[in-house]
Formats: sequence, C-alpha cells, structure tokens
Amino acid sequence: MRRLIAYLAVRPLEIGLGVLLVSVLGLYGAGHMSVSLFPSLDVPVVQVIAHAPGNAPLDLELSVTRPIEDALKGAPGIRRVASKTMQGVVVITIQFAWGTEVRDARQVVLGRLGQAASSLPAGVVPRLEHIGTTLEEVGGWAIWGAGDPVDVGPIVRRDLVARLMTVPGVSLVDVVGGQRRALWVDLEPERLAALHLTLSGIEEAIRRTHGADVAGFFERGNEDVVVRADTRILTSADLRAVAVPLADGRLVTLGQIASVREGRAPRHSEIRAQGVSAMAIFVRKQPSASTITVEQAVEAELVRARSLLPPGTHVEQFYDQSEVLVEARQAIVHDLIAGALLAMVVLWFFLGAARPTIAVALTIPLSLLATLAVLWLGGESLNVITMAALTLAVGMIVDDAIVVTENVYRRQEFGESAAVAAREGAAEIAAADASGTFTTVTAFLPLVMVGGLAAVFLRPFGLTVSVALLASLVLSLTTVPAMLSRGRGAATRGRAPGAKLLGVATRWLEGALSWTLRHRRATLLLAVTIGLSMFGSLALRTWPISLLPPVDEGALLVEYVMPPGVSLRESLRVGQELGRRAARLPGVLLVEERVGAPEGSASVEGINRGELRVKLAPLGSGRPPAEELLKRLSRDAADIPGVILLLHQPTQERMDEAFSGLPAIFGVTLFGSDLARLEAISVEVEKILDADPAVHDIVNNSRFHRPQLDIRIDGARCAALGVDPSDARKAVAATLWGDEVLRVLREREQLPILLRVEGFGRGLEALGTLPVPARRGQVVPLARLASLTLDRVPSEINRLNGQRQLTLLAEVEGNLPAVARRLDDRFAELDLPPGYSAACTGQYRVLLETAKELLFVLVSAALLILAIMTLEFASLRQAGWILAIVPVSLAGGALGLALTGAGLNVASATGLLTLLGIGVNNGIILVDFANRRRAEGAAPAEALIEAARIRLRPILATTLTTIAGLLPTALGLGSGQHVFQAFAITVIFGLGAGALATLLVLPAAVMPSRSAMNATE
Repeated sequence: MRRLIAYLAVRPLEIGLGVLLVSVLGLYGAGHMSVSLFPSLDVPVVQVIAHAPGNAPLDLELSVTRPIEDALKGAPGIRRVASKTMQGVVVITIQFAWGTEVRDARQVVLGRLGQAASSLPAGVVPRLEHIGTTLEEVGGWAIWGAGDPVDVGPIVRRDLVARLMTVPGVSLVDVVGGQRRALWVDLEPERLAALHLTLSGIEEAIRRTHGADVAGFFERGNEDVVVRADTRILTSADLRAVAVPLADGRLVTLGQIASVREGRAPRHSEIRAQGVSAMAIFVRKQPSASTITVEQAVEAELVRARSLLPPGTHVEQFYDQSEVLVEARQAIVHDLIAGALLAMVVLWFFLGAARPTIAVALTIPLSLLATLAVLWLGGESLNVITMAALTLAVGMIVDDAIVVTENVYRRQEFGESAAVAAREGAAEIAAADASGTFTTVTAFLPLVMVGGLAAVFLRPFGLTVSVALLASLVLSLTTVPAMLSRGRGAATRGRAPGAKLLGVATRWLEGALSWTLRHRRATLLLAVTIGLSMFGSLALRTWPISLLPPVDEGALLVEYVMPPGVSLRESLRVGQELGRRAARLPGVLLVEERVGAPEGSASVEGINRGELRVKLAPLGSGRPPAEELLKRLSRDAADIPGVILLLHQPTQERMDEAFSGLPAIFGVTLFGSDLARLEAISVEVEKILDADPAVHDIVNNSRFHRPQLDIRIDGARCAALGVDPSDARKAVAATLWGDEVLRVLREREQLPILLRVEGFGRGLEALGTLPVPARRGQVVPLARLASLTLDRVPSEINRLNGQRQLTLLAEVEGNLPAVARRLDDRFAELDLPPGYSAACTGQYRVLLETAKELLFVLVSAALLILAIMTLEFASLRQAGWILAIVPVSLAGGALGLALTGAGLNVASATGLLTLLGIGVNNGIILVDFANRRRAEGAAPAEALIEAARIRLRPILATTLTTIAGLLPTALGLGSGQHVFQAFAITVIFGLGAGALATLLVLPAAVMPSRSAMNATE
C-alpha cells in the first residue's frame, strides 16, 4: 500500500486522466440511465381483474371467482391466492414465492386462465395486472369540455391513444370513463304479444341477420375476385331493416314493430373533473424508459394532438409521477452544493488552509460521478431510493478525504515538506482509513441474502452508498495525496479559525480521559446505563409505523366509503362535495373524481366507494406537504355523515394493499365457509376489540349489506301460461339495464345492440306488473311468473386460498405485536365451530417479517465487521470493544427518532444499519493510532490519551461534516427531502452519541485492566 501511494502521489497527470475518464463516464451514465419512481419492482404478485357489470357477488363467486381459483390450484410457485368479489367486479391477487421471475409468474397465470376460459360467463375477459407495471404509470390526464361525449369518446380511444402509443417508451394507454354509443330497440310487450312475438324471437332475428361470410371466388379476366356476403348491422338503419318472421309466415322489419335508434350505452360509473363529466387517460411507460422523458414526450404529443379534439376541449394532467423525480434530482444538486460548501467551511475552520479544503471538496462531485458510472454499468436506474442514497452519501463520502487530509496536514504542521507529508501521511493512515470504509460497506453486504419487500428498497440504497464510499476511499488515497503533494506545505500552526476552540476541547478531553481511565468500571457502567436509557425511549411513545418512508408524489388519493347499496346519484353527490372541499386546499390545481368501476379498467371499486385524485402544485412552490394536506382534508370532511375516508398518495396505496392484502396496518380476519356464521362471529370479535383499550376506530363492513331484489322465475308457472322462462328473464333485463343481444364493430368502436321494454318503472310494484309476451299471443304480468323478494346480501365476498374470509379493520395504539398476541389469546377462548378461526392480520405482519429480515442483517453485518476489525488489530478483545460502542450510536439514533417523532420505516431502519457501519470508523482510527504509539514504547494510558488528542480534530471534522450534509434532509428543507428524513435524524443523533462514546468510553474499554491502576494523574 505504501509503495502504491508513493507511486501515485508523484504522478498527478495519470491520476488526472483517470479522474477525467470516470467523470465523463459518470456524466454519460447519468444522462442515459432509466429514471423511475422506485427501483425495478420484480415482485412476484399478479392480479386478475374481471368485470361483469350488474352481477351480484354471490353469483360472481360461483361463476368467476371459483373457476379461476380452481384453475390456479397446484400451479407451481404460488404461495397465496386472495380474492375479492364485489358487485360486478372480481379481483384475485396471486402471490408467488420470492425469487420467482415476474415473467414466469404471468405465464403461469395466463396458462391457467386459458384453462378456465371455457368455464367463465360470456363476455367476461380477465385482465392481468402486476404491481411493477401499475407503478410505471407516469401520468394521468382528464379530458372534458366541448363536444358531445359520445363523439369525443371514440376520438380519444381510437385516434388519441394511437398517437400516444407512438411515443417512445410508452407501453400502455388506458382510457376510462366517457360515454359509448349503443343501438337501442325499444319494444312494447302488448304489440309483441299481438304479433305472437317474444323477446327471444326478436333476439334470434337480430343474431341471425348479423354476419359476413366469404362465399367463394370467381375469375374476371386475369383477376381473382373474392365474393363476400355481408349482412352486418352497423347503423340504426341496418337494424330497422332486420327481417322478423311472424307465426303466420309473414316477415316484418324490426322498424315496423319497434322504435330503433342510436343512443348511449348504459353505465354504472362516473368520471368527473372540475365538477363536470369527463374521461381519463393513464399512460404507463416501459420498464427501461425514463419517467421524466416519457412524461414530457406524452405532454408534448397531447399538445400536438389537440387538433383531433373539438374546439374548447380541456386536457389537464391530474397525476404526474415525474414531479417527484424532478424534485428529488433538484435535491441532489442542492445537497451536493450545500455538502461541498459545508465541508469546505468545516475544514477551513479546523485547518485554515485552502489547498486541503479544496482537495476534500472535490471528492464530493468526483465520488458521485464515479457512483453514477457504476450504477449505469450495473443496469440500475435513477429513482427515489438511489437518488436519496446519493443525497445522503454527500455528508459521508468526505470522511475518507478528511481523515487523509488531516493526517497529511498535521505532518506538514510539524515541518515535513508537502511531498513527504502527502506520501507518508496517506500511507500511515491508509490501513485504518480503508478498514473504516470496509466496515461501512460490510454493513450492507448481508442485504444480498435478504428477501421480501425490504430488499427491493434496501439493496439499491446499500449498493449506491457502498459504491460512493469505495469511490471516495480510492480518491482519498490517490487524488487527495497527489493534490496535497504540491505546494509549500502548511501555514504556521495555530492559525486556523477553530484552533482556540479545538485547544479548549483538547484540554477538556485530556482531563475527562484521565478521570475515565482511573475509574474504568464506573465509566463503563455509566455508559451502559445511559445507552439502555436511550434505548428505553423506544417504549415511551407510540411510533408512526409504515413499511415505506412517505413520498410526496404531488398528488393526493382520497377514497371515500359509504354503506353498500347507496345509489350512484348519492355517491356522486358526496364525491362532488369532497371534491369542492379538496379544491379549496392550498396548492390544489385539479380534482378528478371517479365513482364505480368502468368496464375494462383496472378499477375495482363499487359505487359505494369513490376515489378522488387531487393534483398539487410543485412542492417548491410553497404549498404544504401532501401529508399535511391529507390531515387538513380529513378535518374538513369530518362533518359529512355516513362516510369513511381513506387518505393516501397514489403509489403508496397501491404498494401497501398489494403486499399485505389490506389497506390498513392492523386487521382481524375470520375464516370459514358460511357467510352468515362469519358475520355472527364478527359481532363477537368486534366486542373483544372494543373492550381492548389499545384498539379504536373499528370498521366491520359485514354489518352493511346491500339491498337486492331476487326475482325467482318459476318454470312450472311459465309452462302453464305459455311463457319461455328466458323471455321473462330478458324482460327484466330489458326494463332495467337493457338486454344486450350482441356487439357490433364499427370503425374500431364496439356498439352493443340492446333491447328495452318501454314505459315501466324500476320499483318493486312496477316490476311486478311488467308484461311478458307469451307464445299464445297474450302478455303475462311478471308477478304471475315469479316471486319477487327484496333482501339484503353481502356487498363483497373475500377468500384466501379458496376459503371464505371476513376482515375487520382497526387502529391500534402502543406495542402492536403485544396487542396482537393479547387479542389472539382472546380469540382462542371463543367457542368457534369446526373449520372457523380468527387471527390478527394486516400490514403489520409484513412489517414483522421485514423487522426479522433487518435484525438478521444487523447481526450478520456486526459479525462481519467484527471479523474485519479482528484481522485489522489481530485482537478479538479490541475489535469487540470497538463494536460494543455501536449500541451507543444505535441508542442515540433511537433517541433522535423519539425526540423528533419520526416514524419507524425502511428509512429509519436503513439509518440504524448505516450507523452499524460508520459507528466503528472513529474507533478504528483511534485504536490504530494508540496501538502504533504503544509499539513505539508508550504506556497504554499515555498512548490512548495521545491518540484521543491527536484524533480529536479528524473525529470532529468527519462527524460535523456528515451531520452538516444530512442536516437539510433532517430538517425537511428543500424539495424531496422528506423521503429519508428519518434516516438523516437517526444518523445525526447516532453519530453524535457515537463520537462522544468513542472519545470518552472506548479508551477506558480497550485499556488493559492491569494498566488501569497506572493511569496518569
């Protein structure tokens, strides 16, 4: 190492060329890396969504849910199959074993869906979704305003989508909402009966007419002419001309016996923007494409494509994922500049010289460029996690350069020439400096063995920080000595601005160390007591717990839940009221509302659940953070009766529910086969929850049933009265929703042909009088053919691995695992029938698994760090005592979280993991220096005090520089800073506690016991 450093120190040209090459590569990589919100989420979770408008949950469970679940049984790699069956919609979530490739998971599901296709009802076409692709949604736009919505819809679905799909990087364009054309046939039952016609006969005539066949070929000169017979129904005129046979053999046209017109298809959902009916388009990018580039290209294409839409049409964006990334990118530049300036200030304060200050400051951009080059070569993307890692690494990557620079400068202060001091100073500190860096990198090494969601975020973070630190180490041992070897050496000692303060701190430290070395046992006991007290702060407060750190996405997702069975009109009224209140919040630009699940979309909500997407101004504009706006909206909407609000941000909500199956931290799930019995058990479980003081805000959706009118058609009655039972069923459909005969394709637009019975209301009594045409030429009231019963049925049916389940949601205060264990004990006391059970569920289960994974990482990293230090010092005892200081740093980080109220999430866990790596750095350098002094003949106490005195300046410099670099993030200053705020708080407090412990406690710990009595006076 000494020879290599000496060789490089006198070859600045070669080092400069190497630095230039890496810088160019880093700049090129930064410009060509994929930019995404999160790292590549190759998470083996696939969703199947199937729409069957109007169908009841119990019917869909039998006709759609079970056939798909049965087809999935025995499929390789499947760990969990959860389904939710609602009015008109089925969503099935299939979770595969971690490590399964998403492509393989999709292929397995597609193959099994192919097997189940023949068992599904006609018109039900399942749609596949994957969390990785749903998170590739770069933006959403609302379209409303001028023109007939029926005319605008086909332009958007056909022409606008075609234009957007040509944008490089776009993988999918989803269109939801809007109104579609339909061909209506309005019938009068009495007139049909007079002609001895039935609804089945009309439907058969339409189906028989519609079609096109190739009849054959004939030759015409040298040409081959294809003969095509075409009777397709494309217009209302074609439909009027359909021939309908009568019982006496005559033919009449449909236009002679019915009113035929072109109108609008029925729908049971609504999309609104700024309070008016609208359409919405969602654009997803390809995984390798850049979010920012794709979003800008789509926006530009939408501007060019405005000519396709009628004049006066509004196209406004209500979700822009790129804003988060732009703000995070700005934060990197901001923190890079701030970190460099703060590092220069700290170094100037302690050294008082320009050359070493500039040498250290240059390592910041050079290390970041080297990191970007490695990330690009490794196929990583720029995302919130890697960009946050780069931002947070700014304060840490100067540590190596500071340690080397301070050691070189110290030798210059004692009279050595610049060249000799650079060569010998860098070589002297190289081993300890490298060990400190390797221990930090080693702390992230066990992440390669971690599975689950935590690894998706921790691995890119650990990789980014590790590469940055290794790059800074290389620069500190090559570039820094080369720069410091030039010049005339250091200025006169004591002229640095911080010299007086450093002198006072040194004298205080020497006095304090003299006491701690004389009272070794008392010092260690006091340190243990303080550390345990700080750890005890974890139990003194209720922590905000989440899996992921909050990300201000520039948009709010507001879901409202009303009792099942609420009408579309009432749900729209509540949504509009919430939209008006949301629009009054500061920084709100646009409000998009959605009620129900538009057919063919990825939405799965019933009309009792509405969704608002609120577009916010950029965070840099001065608007409040998204979390604050969500709290304010919750307070503003508290007076709306009968409404439960679920407040999220769009991406956060998708990830939470996809991985845990629940949109809440805590829930209680009941398993069993009979819904009525499950609902009865849920009442008992609710009482147990209500009696626990730690549980509040209990939501038991099984209490709310939706009204349903069951019309049971009696075959015997139909036979006696000459009515085909299918005609009775079709008459009901034709009265309420329209009986769909078939769908015809016209200019890439599907038009349903719908039969409708005119003149009858939708109430219970009106339906009873509904006339049904009979084959004998009379009409029969529906009440004579069927029994009409108004009942209340479950609004949704949930299943897990083929078994029905029912879940209650609740909020929990205090120690959540302890509360869950206490409740599980209470549930065990319930007298449940065989085959029925109750268990605590929710996101906290995922959190517990993640906590176990992180504990494994911490223990593994500690053992690896211990091994490295043991090899460095050839002493397990010294390595063990250095590692023993780390809990003090961890306790300091925990205290910081407690004092600031920051939440427990992956960010704070990453901070603790980072402390494990950097918490030993100062100890390594201090003990290494003391060992070298002892090898020169100094007494143990004398060597330790001298080591603390000499290393005080670099310890203070590195600690203060790291804290200064993290301070903007900890305070939440600037845009995009809240993502890893908990990380910054943890590291700042942990570093402070660790520095004090290293200087005051570590010397007493590593000092041999037999020498303690000989401590200097």
